[in-house]
Amino acid sequence: MSKQYLDLDSDSPEGWPGEGWDGREFSRCNQQELLRVMNTIKPKAILEIGVSRLSTNRYENTSTSVFLYSKTPDCIYIGVDVEDKSFLTGENVYTLQTDSANIEEVIDFSKSKGVTGFDVIFLDGWHSINQVMKEWEYRHHLNLGGVIGLHDTNRHPGPKYLLEQIDGNWRVEKCCLLDWGITFLYANNQP
Repeated sequence: MSKQYLDLDSDSPEGWPGEGWDGREFSRCNQQELLRVMNTIKPKAILEIGVSRLSTNRYENTSTSVFLYSKTPDCIYIGVDVEDKSFLTGENVYTLQTDSANIEEVIDFSKSKGVTGFDVIFLDGWHSINQVMKEWEYRHHLNLGGVIGLHDTNRHPGPKYLLEQIDGNWRVEKCCLLDWGITFLYANNQP
């Protein structure tokens, strides 16, 4: 890790979003872009790191709402959070209360639900550099043709640092440049 990042291993943003931001943590732009990706990928298995803090319903602008209300009934959603998210219910909707760095535990839990790989992996938990780099290990469980989404890529140190480390094996699609930002990573070669 470069020296310039040593003091930034927190979840604190470097600044606030610019003009045009609609004031939400997960903006309308973020919602539209994630929905576009969901409609393109048509996932059979979703892993979300960092589940909505809200009592999710279809009208809230959260990544969790987008996943739960746009997935097909046979698609398996697995949400991982340090807080209890068992209020999330629905067909093939599962949550696990644990630190997302417990990758083996998360993968074992996923396998117990019949999931051996994910079509969508969404990283929106604790945004420290160390935590995001640990979560990057989930890329090894991405199905061919899948996508990894990152939230808060415009301001938070962890997602920004990760994007700076991405090599030519990934196609990077940055979206929503006027708010906290959302970025999608598509594997050019399977990781």
